[in-house]
Amino acid sequence: MKITEDQIQELYNFTRKHFVEHYDLQTELVDHLANGIEELWQANPEMSFKEARLREFRKFGVCGFSDVIQKRQWAMEKRYYKYIYKFCREYFKLPKAILFFGITAGLFALLNFFSAENKIYVVVTILIAAFIVMAVRGYKNRKAYQRKIGLEKRWMLEEKIYHYSDAIQMLIFPINFLHIFVLDTTGFSSSSATLIISFLTVLYLTIGYVMTYVIPEKAQELLNEVYPEYKIA
Repeated sequence: MKITEDQIQELYNFTRKHFVEHYDLQTELVDHLANGIEELWQANPEMSFKEARLREFRKFGVCGFSDVIQKRQWAMEKRYYKYIYKFCREYFKLPKAILFFGITAGLFALLNFFSAENKIYVVVTILIAAFIVMAVRGYKNRKAYQRKIGLEKRWMLEEKIYHYSDAIQMLIFPINFLHIFVLDTTGFSSSSATLIISFLTVLYLTIGYVMTYVIPEKAQELLNEVYPEYKIA
């Protein structure tokens, strides 16, 4: 006995009612439930669809699909961070390495024009300006995504890409390493310290650029790799 198309749609509705919002995870769970139901029917042909569905659902435990959702979210986060690493790593290889280290050298030279007490303000000004640009871009990315999901299915990785492009979280990193120099600006009097700060600042800008520009612009390509059915969904 095989499950029907109408019953497949009922399973999709069932997963949505149990707080599975993303189409990719819905599809995986529907496939799992459908296979389980068909196996039950082989042993018990008289069993109703609803009873078989309930038995399969109970196998997920008292938390239902919650554990599955959490595991998938963590898997997508790890995949997203791998994308950040992948695209940032390109800036340490030729030809992009020339740009990265050239900007680092330029910032180092610029900071050397200022006293140790003023260098911190130059770096903070650069970071604030970059933060504003990233925040605006992240806002536009989220708005574009929100308009899209009004008409289409939601995919977990796609949501990560557009929500993680929000630059607000990127403000945490520079605050963590710059507060040391706010408390002790004499640290900037050292050329090696200035070079390290120049490098970290450019690295921060690179990560922000990858998150807010590079990955969202490559979203279609990345999603097609992860979800073969994304093109036709």
